[in-house]
Amino acid sequence: MEELLKHIVQQEPKLISLDNLYQLEAIFLERTKSFVAITNLFDWKELRRVSFLWEFIEEKTYSEYIKSAITNELNAIRFLALHVATWLSKGKVCEYELKDESYTKFISTAEFIKIIESTRLTEGFWTLDENVIESSAAFVLAIELSDVEKRIEIKDVKKRIGKWKNELPGQS
Repeated sequence: MEELLKHIVQQEPKLISLDNLYQLEAIFLERTKSFVAITNLFDWKELRRVSFLWEFIEEKTYSEYIKSAITNELNAIRFLALHVATWLSKGKVCEYELKDESYTKFISTAEFIKIIESTRLTEGFWTLDENVIESSAAFVLAIELSDVEKRIEIKDVKKRIGKWKNELPGQS
């Protein structure tokens, strides 16, 4: 029986060989690094996926890039949005949740709050993707919560965004 199991395991079909996977990872890293040399990673449509893969494959160069990129406040906010999960109902966002605090290896929570509070008063903040703006508001609300589960309903996020818009310079 043991011999039969060994034979089955050895014959198990593989999606891709380990050698091919390493080659694909090398190609991915080479192309990612060449693209980020000429474009901002935070402008990419597949930001979340590329970030996840890059960090998994080669954490050192990913960390170096992120540390440099988030010195720009808008990049910092877009980076933070990667760490705020969305909950959907019928295809629409119904809640946000802050459960991943791995961002703190790059910048503290308090520093992110300062960045959001100052940047939200600039025009650049309001040109960000709506999901990033909502994630920023959800992050601030989640930090203000004292309970362990940091889930924020979309109605509360929208309410905070409305408050922020009323606080913009030139608004009455």
